[in-house]
Amino acid sequence: MPGPKTRYLDEKEIDQLETMAGYRMSQEQIASVIGISRRSLINRMEDQPGVREAWDRGQSIVEEKIKTALMREGVEKGDVKALVFLAKNFANMTDGHSVTIEEKGPTSRENLRKAMAQLMGQDPNDPASGLEPEGDD
Repeated sequence: MPGPKTRYLDEKEIDQLETMAGYRMSQEQIASVIGISRRSLINRMEDQPGVREAWDRGQSIVEEKIKTALMREGVEKGDVKALVFLAKNFANMTDGHSVTIEEKGPTSRENLRKAMAQLMGQDPNDPASGLEPEGDD
């Protein structure tokens, strides 16, 4: 006995999908509006030309709107929080620094001193750096 007939989306439904994806609706919500299961929607994204592309376009539209609004708030209005968010999320900037100590073995004062110099942008071997090793306690 053959299984149920595959239901493909028509152009109107594909346009609706793109619009709803642009509003950041979930796949489950979109499938419900269109009248199919979430699994069917995922299957159509995989096997029906244009469906995955409509989903991706909708998702990118909302992301661009968010970026534009954040840029406006940050750059034009001077909102520092918006600028920090943009820097962290779209420019891959961070608050912290990372240091890798490549030497193996227990952490020593010398390794920590070198790491501090690296963090501060100084030459760990330069005695003028002010990070000279302290005497043993």
